[in-house]
Amino acid sequence: MQAYELVGGIDLGGRKSGSTSLCIFKNNHVCFFNSEREKDSHIWIFNLTIELKLKFLFVDAPLSLPGVYHNPKVFTNYHYRKADLELSAMSPMFLGGFTASAMELAAQWRQVGLQVHETYPAGLVRHMNLNPLYRKTEKAAQLGPLLIQAIKKSTLWMDLHFSFSIRFPRIRSWHEVDAFLCLLSGIRYQRNKALCYGDPAEGLIWI
Repeated sequence: MQAYELVGGIDLGGRKSGSTSLCIFKNNHVCFFNSEREKDSHIWIFNLTIELKLKFLFVDAPLSLPGVYHNPKVFTNYHYRKADLELSAMSPMFLGGFTASAMELAAQWRQVGLQVHETYPAGLVRHMNLNPLYRKTEKAAQLGPLLIQAIKKSTLWMDLHFSFSIRFPRIRSWHEVDAFLCLLSGIRYQRNKALCYGDPAEGLIWI
């Protein structure tokens, strides 16, 4: 397997909401896998990543709490981590049980040897100045392909030096778009191109 085929981008949703998507590269294709409603997506995504023999996971979900909860002598913010403030991201505390489930899932992955990192698709889009194509009030099937085409023409994409033409399937949801952006951050991380936000003692976000 090529190194980039060991990376998975995951837009993690609620456990039974049917809103979790995984994106990988396989044989020069972008491939999407989507959870089903009323089925436990966290069990599904854990088993799927093992089955696909992935080694690096980049997840759109909070994977740590503000540092004040484990080191109040150093950290003082009860709502936001440094990375959240730097990226204008939502507070992990606001997301409550979802954050706890994401942290639990990340711990399970790490126990079996996978590297798990937090990423933030909206931050990557903002970094590329492509916000007008990332309007989730519009249909993903219409804007998603335009966003991907813009990414493929960007300096960020060129810097990854893909030596082949990558084929994309039909975009069906914003969850798939976000999973692809997570994957893109993972490839950037592999190739030492990713940007890092936050404090290592509290939790980092890579884009």
